[in-house]
Amino acid sequence: MVNTDDSQARTVYGLNTQGFVADTKTYWLDTTNPDEAHFLCACLNARSVDEFIKPFQTKGAFGAQRGKGQRHIHRRPFEVLPIPLFDPSDTIHLRLSELSKDCHKKVAKFLETANKKTLAQPIGRLRQEVRELLKSELSEIDELVAQLLQLEGLTKI
Repeated sequence: MVNTDDSQARTVYGLNTQGFVADTKTYWLDTTNPDEAHFLCACLNARSVDEFIKPFQTKGAFGAQRGKGQRHIHRRPFEVLPIPLFDPSDTIHLRLSELSKDCHKKVAKFLETANKKTLAQPIGRLRQEVRELLKSELSEIDELVAQLLQLEGLTKI
């Protein structure tokens, strides 16, 4: 999630940035409501959504024969799942937004306190550490998203 209204100067590789550009494989939502952004972030990062869209994803050459190698989710979650528009009066939507905010805060604190050795490890191991850190939040997010989207009743191809 990128807050483009943030007036803080940011540097990338020692260069000052002046804005944010969504490139060819980047999808974005322009909203003034942080709760809406966090709601969508929670939905798109739920394990149940990831598992449900796997059969609809394109497959790379490596792993395709073994049923793996999925890549490029693009718009798949929106094409095959009934992800609703954010409703600020819906308690599940608000809870998902709060959980996403909690996750963002925990990861920001983790990154602030992590040493260079921790951050230099392979991305898979780092992601595993972050998932462990967010275990309870991710579990609740997954349950709420599955309930919200009624994934148990939908059929995978």
